[in-house]
Amino acid sequence: MKINSFLILKLNKTSTEVKEFIHKKMVLIDGIPAIQKQKITYKNAIDFNNIQLQLKTGLFYFAYNKPRGIESTMNKNIENNLYEATGIKAKFFPVGRLDKDSEGLMILSNSGEFYNKIISPIEKVEKEYLVTVNKVLTEEFILQLKSGVVIMGKKTKECAVEIIDEFTFRIVLIEGKNRQIRRMCYKIGLDVLKLKRIRIGKLILCNLSFGELLKIEKSDI
Repeated sequence: MKINSFLILKLNKTSTEVKEFIHKKMVLIDGIPAIQKQKITYKNAIDFNNIQLQLKTGLFYFAYNKPRGIESTMNKNIENNLYEATGIKAKFFPVGRLDKDSEGLMILSNSGEFYNKIISPIEKVEKEYLVTVNKVLTEEFILQLKSGVVIMGKKTKECAVEIIDEFTFRIVLIEGKNRQIRRMCYKIGLDVLKLKRIRIGKLILCNLSFGELLKIEKSDI
């Protein structure tokens, strides 16, 4: 949004009046006099005539244990969206989306730079999952997953896979294609019964309860 539009809405003033306020340096953005039609976001502190119209929102990072049934979306028109589920009022990004039927660790942050870093395959940030399937696991299944599987016309990258019990395995990915693990399993004849992310980078889910938020620092990830 541009500062002029913000002031028109916030102060209920005309465009001409708002232009005059800015011209007279009565409007400050982060302590600096605004210029006409300057772009602003929710991150900016905005003052008018020594009155705070908007507080600056600092960067935040939350670990979130997403339960099954919650949609990894910010669209408030979709039932069980993240705004509704978490109660966070400020705009944020779901870092490391999980489909509706999956559960586990997500990071919620208002840092676009951080979001881009985590999801970029160039950064090679590991995401670790526990996966339960409908058939007894064999070394052949594990080898196929480790070596890569062609999904959506492209072969997935080699990855670490370890059998936990006869129906459950651990997998570590550095990429994040849409429903990647489910698609990989389907291609080799397995149906996923349960999928849980337990780690992103060095951040581990640990004892975080379903639906619980934990304030964390960027350095924790």
